[in-house]
Amino acid sequence: MATETGITDRYECLLDPLDHYVVWDNATDLPGMMGDEILAFSTRREALAAIDLLNQESRSSPSVIRVAGHRQ
Repeated sequence: MATETGITDRYECLLDPLDHYVVWDNATDLPGMMGDEILAFSTRREALAAIDLLNQESRSSPSVIRVAGHRQ
């Protein structure tokens, strides 16, 4: 989602076909992962809380890219 500055957040929320709210990583074009688990939540509020934290971390450490929950 674009912010007022025109910068796109790294993470956003998508609703999957099973009505789970999935964290999507725009940098990798893959679902957000924590270890081997896809970050999926039963409520939009839970997903947005996680996304808020992930985007804050991403903005404070823009050079760190996470793929499938691992730092490279």
